[in-house]
Amino acid sequence: MNNPLYSIMIPTYNRADLVSKAIDSALAQDYSPIEIIVVDNCSSDDTWDVLQKYQIAHSNIRIYQNKNNVGPVLNWVACMEKAEGEYGKFLFSDDLLAPTFVSETMALFDEATAFVISDIRIFSTKFINKDHTYRFPEKLSTKVYIEDSLIYRSYGYPVSPQAASFRMKDLRQNLIIDVPNVDNLDFKKFGAGNDQLIFLLTAKNYQWVRCVPKALTLFREHPNSFSVSNDLRIYYALGRYYFVNIFYRKLFATWMLLDYKNRCIRKKNVGSRHPYNKLILCLGIVGLARNWIRGKTIKINRRSCRFT
Repeated sequence: MNNPLYSIMIPTYNRADLVSKAIDSALAQDYSPIEIIVVDNCSSDDTWDVLQKYQIAHSNIRIYQNKNNVGPVLNWVACMEKAEGEYGKFLFSDDLLAPTFVSETMALFDEATAFVISDIRIFSTKFINKDHTYRFPEKLSTKVYIEDSLIYRSYGYPVSPQAASFRMKDLRQNLIIDVPNVDNLDFKKFGAGNDQLIFLLTAKNYQWVRCVPKALTLFREHPNSFSVSNDLRIYYALGRYYFVNIFYRKLFATWMLLDYKNRCIRKKNVGSRHPYNKLILCLGIVGLARNWIRGKTIKINRRSCRFT
């Protein structure tokens, strides 16, 4: 039986020095068939010249350029509009994939699986001995995955869609361009919060999350990356609030109390900017009372908050 077409989508902007490494790692995949879609977000450096050379040399690479810089999230949308695969992933132009990423994640897909991630490695080209590898459970129910991602955060699952293979229909359906929020933050600016929502919204429609127990996703740590050069915590907090409020109300009271406590512990007073700030303690107490009635207690440690 023929393999389904897989789309590797590379949104890029001013990465003339790095994008070739990302494309090379996509070309090195041992899965077939693969298409590589690269959309340049109107770069001002030599990125477009680099891409043109790749398109001439490789028939499975298609390149496009936006007339204007539309921001990262709309550039993700542009990639998805050009992609023709049944499955796919984003590969950000400063990062890399191991050669077996596609084949090993695709091997774990079934009808009940929401997406397949791999363990990840964060590496730095500037500092020696700065590599870190993060490992995750090989199989987890989506209920446990969602509640851990929202409250406990004990597994530390990645929020970047680069770390996973998805069905393209789920990527298209679950990328929310503008996340509603009372702070009037522009979620198109960074893609923070939007990315985690892809995982959460996809997971709620399936039974399992699967993981390849190998570090096949490689994130480059450098000063110009979005995640290093910007404080994105408020975007992720608002993204989680949106998901809980709209799609996971049964967890709402408990999530608000523990999320507020976590932010207080970090001495990051973003709670005062949220519409639920005046209700957070009383609703949280309701959540705690409900769990006490069920004979459970809350144990809070440095890394996570989980029921025991």
